[in-house]
Amino acid sequence: MCISSRIRILNGRTFGDYQGKFTSYQYNVNSVIDYCLVSEDFIEIVLYFHVDDPILRLSDHAKVSVRLLASVQVICLKENLDDFPMKFKWETISPELFLNALKSEEIKVKIQDFKHIQTQSQSEVEAALHSLHDTLKMAANKSLKRKTKSRRNGIKSKP
Repeated sequence: MCISSRIRILNGRTFGDYQGKFTSYQYNVNSVIDYCLVSEDFIEIVLYFHVDDPILRLSDHAKVSVRLLASVQVICLKENLDDFPMKFKWETISPELFLNALKSEEIKVKIQDFKHIQTQSQSEVEAALHSLHDTLKMAANKSLKRKTKSRRNGIKSKP
């Protein structure tokens, strides 16, 4: 069945478990009943498969783990979104003020619009992100005090 469906069992044939350690520890017999299956297409990216020693006070099964070599390409956009969380004071009253701003009619409309944005493509996801960013920034501007940069020009601290 595994061969016809191009599935491979990692237990006992993969780096980290060449001996085929037991995965189930019962009072009368130990056995391998917990398997890790992987598509034939992914067998080359399996770095290792490991069966831990059992912790019988927690379970009668041993933990199995697999590590895959993932090739992920991260695309960083050079857009400059406002670093707005750093521009507002967060005080004791801020959560209440911010929540009240989120309940305003203007913000409610923006939230409803956000809920209806399609996110099938990368450009649509980016548009949704910008919409959410703008909505949160608008609520913050309505409710929170802005941080001011302190200027210490010419002031020397005393030794």
